[in-house]
Amino acid sequence: MRSPSPEGSRRRWAWHLGAALLFAALAVGGQRGLVAGLGDHVFFQELPAGNDCLLHVWTLAWDQHALATDPAGVLDANIFHPYPRTLLYSDHLLGLAVLLAPFRLITANPVLIHNLVTLAAPAPGEPGAALLGALLYGFAPLRFTADRCQIQMLAAWWLPLLFLLARRAIAHDRVRDGLLAGIVLALQGLTGIYLTAFVLPFLLLAHLFWLRRFPLGAHRHGWAALALAEVAAIALLVPIGLAYRGVQESLGVSRSVALNALLALRPGSLPEYLPVASLGALVLAGLVAPRRHVPEPFGSERGLFVAVTAAALLLALGPAIPLPAGLGALRGPYALLLLLAIPGYDALRVPARMVHVGLLGAAVLAAGGFAALARRLPPRTRGAVAAVVAACVLLESWRPPGATIPVAPPRETDRVYTWLAQQRNDLPLVELPIDYFVSSSIYQYRTTAHWQRTLNGNMGLLPPLYPFMVHQLARFPDADVVATLRALGIALGVVHLRALPPGARERVTALQHDPATPLGVPFASDDTIVLTLGEAPLPVGPDFRGRKLDRARWQARASHGAALAARAIDASQRTSWRNWGDLEAALHAWYDPVPFLDRWQQFLASQPSRFELDLGAPARMTAVVLRLGGSDPMVAPSLRLESSLDGATWTPLPGDLIPLPDVRALVEQAADARFALVLGTAVPAQFLRLSVDGFDCRLGDLQVYAE
Repeated sequence: MRSPSPEGSRRRWAWHLGAALLFAALAVGGQRGLVAGLGDHVFFQELPAGNDCLLHVWTLAWDQHALATDPAGVLDANIFHPYPRTLLYSDHLLGLAVLLAPFRLITANPVLIHNLVTLAAPAPGEPGAALLGALLYGFAPLRFTADRCQIQMLAAWWLPLLFLLARRAIAHDRVRDGLLAGIVLALQGLTGIYLTAFVLPFLLLAHLFWLRRFPLGAHRHGWAALALAEVAAIALLVPIGLAYRGVQESLGVSRSVALNALLALRPGSLPEYLPVASLGALVLAGLVAPRRHVPEPFGSERGLFVAVTAAALLLALGPAIPLPAGLGALRGPYALLLLLAIPGYDALRVPARMVHVGLLGAAVLAAGGFAALARRLPPRTRGAVAAVVAACVLLESWRPPGATIPVAPPRETDRVYTWLAQQRNDLPLVELPIDYFVSSSIYQYRTTAHWQRTLNGNMGLLPPLYPFMVHQLARFPDADVVATLRALGIALGVVHLRALPPGARERVTALQHDPATPLGVPFASDDTIVLTLGEAPLPVGPDFRGRKLDRARWQARASHGAALAARAIDASQRTSWRNWGDLEAALHAWYDPVPFLDRWQQFLASQPSRFELDLGAPARMTAVVLRLGGSDPMVAPSLRLESSLDGATWTPLPGDLIPLPDVRALVEQAADARFALVLGTAVPAQFLRLSVDGFDCRLGDLQVYAE
C-alpha cells in the first residue's frame, strides 16, 4: 500500500480544516439567537412544564458538582427530597458532564457550560464524512427547533462515529477502531437514554449485515476487538440501566401507549424536522443510481442504510400509523417493541425522536446519491454543483433565531442564596410560592448556588409526593402543613414574599413579630424570609369510624373505560379501572377506523372522566379509601368525589385526599399509593362518584367505610 504523498496529506488536512470552520460558522449562525447571551440566557420554550434548558443547566452542574465531591452519591440528586436517585427522573447527562469537565475548570457558570453544548452540537463529529451528508445530518431543522432545549438529543455526534468506527474495525480488521467504537458506545449511553435505546436495534442490524460481508475468519481481529469493546461498554451501562428500571418500578411509572401515540411523529410535521425536499431528492438519487455509478462501499451497503432509514421513520410514527385522508390508523411496529417488553421502551414517551436515527441513514444515502450524480459531471464543475446543492440544503434548513430568556446567576437575584450557601449542607428546604412546574424549574436551577436538598424539582418523571405537596402548601404556614413538611425532613421554608398574593404575604410576614410562633426566622430581607420549621409531631394517621362496607351488592360503571369499571372493586392487586382504557384498547387493534388524534380530541371533549359506584343500599359514609398507584401524579390533588342518594343529584364531599398511612408512604410505597377522604360528619349516600379531568387515572381498589 502506498503512503499518501505530503501534498495529498496537506490537501486532506486543508479540507478537514475548511469543513470544520464552515461547520463552526454555521453552528454560530444557526444558534445566533443564543450567541449574544451565551453566559446568561437560555432558549425560551413554550411548555407548561417548565423549561428544559434550565433543567439541563442544572443537570450538568449537579453532575460535575457530585462527581467532584461525592461520586458515589451522584444519582441521589438534591431535588425532590426525600426521594432517592432523583437524577434518574430524567436523562442523567453524565457523559456530557465528563466531556465538559475542562470548561468547569475555567468557569463555574452552569448556563455558559450548557450553552457551549447547544452551540457546538450541530457540528458533526465525523471528520471523514462527506460534506453534504454532514450538513444534512448536523444542520437539519430539528437541531434549531424541536431539540434546541434537548441537549441529550443535540449531542448526536456519537451515532455516526459509532457506525463509522465499528465498520472500520471490521472492514480493515483493526483492533484500535474496535476499541474506539466501544468507547463511543459507552459515551452515547452515558449521554442520553433516547438515542441509546433507539440506535441499539439498528446497530445490531448493522452487525448482522456486516457479518455476511466481512466473515469472522477473515476479519477475526476486528470482530473480536469490537465485540469485546461493546460488551465492556454494555457492562458499564447495565448498572445505570438497572437503576433507571428500579426508579421506574419504585414510582409505579409505566408510560401509556396512548401517550406514545400522542408524542409520535406526524407525517405532516416532517418538514419541521428535516429538509424534506433536498434530502428526499438526494436520497432518491442514491436509491435509483445503478451500482456501477456509485462509489464503494456505498454501493455494497446501500441496502443497510435504506433499512435503517425506512425502519426508523416507521418506528417514529409510533404505535398507530395514520392513514391518508382520515381513513383511520394501522397498528405500527413501535407497538411491537412495547408488546415484547423490550427493557427501557415502556419508560420512553416520545417515539418521534426515532427520526434522529432515520436522519443518520438518510444523510448517508443522500451523500451517496450526490456522489452518484457527481460522477456524471465534468470534474471541474463538481465543486460548483456541490456548493449549489449545499446552499439549497442550508436554505431549506434555515430557521429564524430562537427566542431566549435571561437567566441571572442565582446569587444576583436574591441574597438568600448566598446565605444558604454559607449554611451546613443538611438543611433540606422548600421554596415558596410553589406551583406544579414553572417555579420549580427556576428554583431547581437556583440550587446550583448552594446545593442544599430541596422538596422542589422539575424532571421528566414527577413523583407522587410533589403534586400532593403543591396542593397542601397553598395553606402554608398552617400547623398541619408544617407538620407534614417536618415529617418529610424539611427544615427550612424559603418564602419569596413578593411572589405571594397579598393575604399570604401578610400571614408570613407577621410570623417575624409573633413571639408565640414555633417557627424561627434566621434570615429576612425585603424580598425573602427563611423560616426554620422547628420540631413538630408527625402527622397522625386517619381514624376510620364505622365498618368497611361489604362489596357483594356493589355495581360500578364509568363514562370512559366502561369495560374496566368492575376491576376497581374486584379486590385484585393486579387490575384497575383506567379512564384511558378505551384509548389503549383502540391502539391494541390492528386497524382503527378513527385516527388516534381524532379519538384523543373526542376524549378531551367528553371530560371529565367519571367512575360511579352503586353501594346497593343507602349508608352513612364516613370515609373512602382509594388505591391510585400507577396513576398520573396529578390525579390525586385534582380528583373530585361526590355522593348521591338517588344517582341523579350529586353533592361534593368535603375535604382533601390524604395519603395512607401518612405522607411518607408516597415516598416509601409510591407504586402502591393509597389515599383516603375522611369525612368529619357521616354523609348519607347510596352512590359515590369520582371525577378527573383528562389525567391518566388508574383506580386499583376502592373501599367505603360507614356507620
